[in-house]
Formats: sequence, C-alpha cells, structure tokens
Amino acid sequence: YFHPADFATNKRVGLLICNGLAHEYLRTHRMLKQLAVQLARQGINVMRFDYPGTGDSWGNTTNATLENWTGSITTAMEELEALSAADRFAVLSLRAGTLIYSKAQLHGITVTRHFCLDPVLDGTAYIQAIEQTHTEMLADPLRFEKPRTGYRNPQHSELLGNQYSPAFIAQLQQLRLEASQLDSR
Repeated sequence: YFHPADFATNKRVGLLICNGLAHEYLRTHRMLKQLAVQLARQGINVMRFDYPGTGDSWGNTTNATLENWTGSITTAMEELEALSAADRFAVLSLRAGTLIYSKAQLHGITVTRHFCLDPVLDGTAYIQAIEQTHTEMLADPLRFEKPRTGYRNPQHSELLGNQYSPAFIAQLQQLRLEASQLDSR
C-alpha cells in the first residue's frame, strides 16, 4: 500500500513500515495505516506491506519462511524507491518486525534511519512469551467454558490464532539483536 506524499519537498523521503507478527499485526493495523496517511500529508512517501501469508498477501502463515519474509521487505523497499523517487529512506519496524528487518538484504538502498517500536531483540524469548500467553488463553474460563487442552497439530504450531511451521518458529528463535545494533537516535 503506497501512500504518496501530498506535496514535493526538496529531499524526497521514503518510509517503509515493517509490521509486527500475528496478533500484534491485527492490533496495530489501523494505527499504522493512520500514521502512513498522516505522514503522507506531511510530505513523506510511505509504503506498508504484508508479509507473505498475512493480511492481504497470498498464501498462509503455515508456508512462512524467514527467506520469503525478508524477501518481501526487499521487494517493498524496491517498490518504494521506484514509486517515490525518494533520495532518503527510513524504516519503521514494530516488535518482531525489527528482527525480520535485521535479516533483509536491501541491495544498494541505504536506510538513513530505523525507528523501532517496542523492538523484539530475542527470538527465543519472544516465542516463549507468545506460547505462554497462548497456553493461558486456552485455559481462561472467561474465554472458554472448558479449558482447551490436548489439541496439537504436529505439522504446525498455533500461536494466538496463527499457524506457523516448526521450521519457521525455529528460524525466528535463532534471531537475536543487541540493543547496540539499533539506531539510538
């Protein structure tokens, strides 16, 4: 979703938004869309996109791989460059989107700023927290009359309503960033 700047500035700026995952994507979708609209009104070109298998993208999350998700970041950035004719680029990443973005190859596009909203720095801790929340949700008597236990699809891991392959979960768990690797500005 390309949000072109409403007016031209001396330096054309392009911003790529990298969503969070699963429930975080759903909870922040409207806010990120409104942010993109407001930034476009302020003269910034904004590109929002969905990782393969999420939102309006083709497929489903059971086919997700780190490679195709980082590839979608590269493609979205190339589209932003082509559509905006920007000469400066920034990225806004949300939660685990920060981890995914850290592995993307941008092929000659220099990002001058990376803004992180509540960045996830440790993939293992992130997955463990989601698994714990998922388990607690299934046992919540306010949500379900009888606790939902025992169901497990051996080919996929369900995390708060989204199914991922064990391979993708393992790929996410391998990702780590040090706080010093983030732009401190």
